[in-house]
Amino acid sequence: MRLKIRCTCKKVLIVPEELMGKRVKCPACGEKLTIASAQALRDSGVFKAIPKTDVVQAGPATPPPIAPPSAQPQAAPKPAAKPATSAPKPAAKPVPKPA
Repeated sequence: MRLKIRCTCKKVLIVPEELMGKRVKCPACGEKLTIASAQALRDSGVFKAIPKTDVVQAGPATPPPIAPPSAQPQAAPKPAAKPATSAPKPAAKPVPKPA
């Protein structure tokens, strides 16, 4: 079995079970890490036994039913009404030219 551990540099290391309880060096940053022993993991409560009453058997997923196509095609949506524009303003009276 292989174990996944995370270094403080955020690198995930995959180590063999035989290294449990020993120190290893992170290949990314060089920090020395101690791999927890199996007994230490059990004592820490990281791995807890699940009561049998909480176990749920997963079955095959059933796809949602497909609705039958309707007999009449749906009408296309009507385009939005154009915004109302104000009526054009009347032209201003021509300004008389000075004589």
